[in-house]
Amino acid sequence: MLSTIYQRHKAYCIRFMQSLYHDQDEIKDIYQDAVITFYEKVQQPGFVLTCSIATYLSAICRNQVLKRISFSGRHPVSHVDPNGELIKNSIDPADPGEEIKNERVKALTAILKEMKMGSGNCYEILARYYYRGQSMDKIATDLHYTNADNVKNQKYRCQEKLKAMLLKRLGIRNKEVRNG
Repeated sequence: MLSTIYQRHKAYCIRFMQSLYHDQDEIKDIYQDAVITFYEKVQQPGFVLTCSIATYLSAICRNQVLKRISFSGRHPVSHVDPNGELIKNSIDPADPGEEIKNERVKALTAILKEMKMGSGNCYEILARYYYRGQSMDKIATDLHYTNADNVKNQKYRCQEKLKAMLLKRLGIRNKEVRNG
């Protein structure tokens, strides 16, 4: 079963991490660690998976990559989520700590900070969904949306806004992205 999960989601997670990080050996190690983390989490009593396995694994991978980029040599950070659970070794994507070398990550971090300081719920929706792994239903309840579908639509608009802002900041036109 675990080997099936490993093989089925490997290519997706590896491609995802390659867009953020370029050390192929570390990417493979991160993916292996993510699968082990997933397996250990599933074994815990009371664990309920509220998203797809691919989403869960990619979230673990993303956090590990961002941690390696942003917090190399620093002490791990801990946060408490709204349910009171301690999230160990996680980072807030809008608080990178030290200077980031990667231009894309630097631009993304700046945009996320702007979103966090600005009006609207984009930062909160994206952080709750991708960073905290909350379900659309939970986000809808917490942020007072009428239902999960409305949150899903808003999340899509926020992602598009984030993408457009990132492309503009990096000086990339959408046509260039589609072509290559």
